[in-house]
Amino acid sequence: MKMKKLMHALGLGLAIGAVVSAGPAAASSVYSFEDDDIDFVLDPSTLTPRTSGTVNPGDIFLSVFEIPVFTKNGVNGIPAGKELTGVAVAQYTGLDPFGRLEFSPISGGMNSLLTAITGKSWDIEGGDDGAMIAMFFNETNDVTDPAADPTTDRDLQLNRSSLPETNCLSLADCVTQATLGELYQVDGFKGDPDESWLATIIDPKATDLHKVWEGDNAHPFVSVSFALSNFFQYNDQHVGWMDVDTGNQTATCNDYTGGYGADGCVQATGSGTLTGGGGDLSNGAVAHSDFDAHKYVPEPATLALLGAGALGFGWSRRRRAA
Repeated sequence: MKMKKLMHALGLGLAIGAVVSAGPAAASSVYSFEDDDIDFVLDPSTLTPRTSGTVNPGDIFLSVFEIPVFTKNGVNGIPAGKELTGVAVAQYTGLDPFGRLEFSPISGGMNSLLTAITGKSWDIEGGDDGAMIAMFFNETNDVTDPAADPTTDRDLQLNRSSLPETNCLSLADCVTQATLGELYQVDGFKGDPDESWLATIIDPKATDLHKVWEGDNAHPFVSVSFALSNFFQYNDQHVGWMDVDTGNQTATCNDYTGGYGADGCVQATGSGTLTGGGGDLSNGAVAHSDFDAHKYVPEPATLALLGAGALGFGWSRRRRAA
């Protein structure tokens, strides 16, 4: 009896000690992302890109992006010979009480949209249930003439300053190039009341798509912010929680087991600016944009410690039941 009580106490102590030691400031890596995007506005009925007319509720906004800067606590996280690319999709639903444009996951889901655009069947985790951003690690093969060799995984060039016309040829080609390789992470709406995807108009001409398409690619038309939940992280890593307003981990947002209530905590935040297309985009995109985002991912050692605590607690429970 004494031995059983001792083992139970030991297991419980390990579990409690692991949780106490998993403080958010010391236990997590800050994953930071800085990207270059081109942005498409799709007719929701035909999924064809629009570069003229007005923005209407129901329109689908699709960004194809490359992330030249991805760091983990300031250390480069992109392996040699790889590039981190992806897509973001959101559907415009209308204005909020403050006059901001509100967006939600697209009707039908990301999997269906990517299938329709690329002709490839998709089964991205969360792709039927609210996914809005998906990232992939691709190769960086150079292709001299993308038109002559459109299927080769090329090094996407989307920076508005260095190559304003970009090196992808159409909506299908851009999406295909951005989604090659190995899935790295997926974020979106899981039903947390703290989730949001909002856009604020900076220039009134932003609702005229042709004005945006021909506008200076350094001129800001719209600012965008988002707060999301995580569906998938490479190697099934768990993503920590952060304060939705500050973007920092706090005492109320450090529960690694998760929680999707109205607690002011989300798992990924980001913001950016949509700028003009400069009249250079002939692939169906209407604008450029530049986003910064971040999330907190617990260190593997912390996760192992948490697992050891849970394992000890579970072992003692099984022993007691025996």
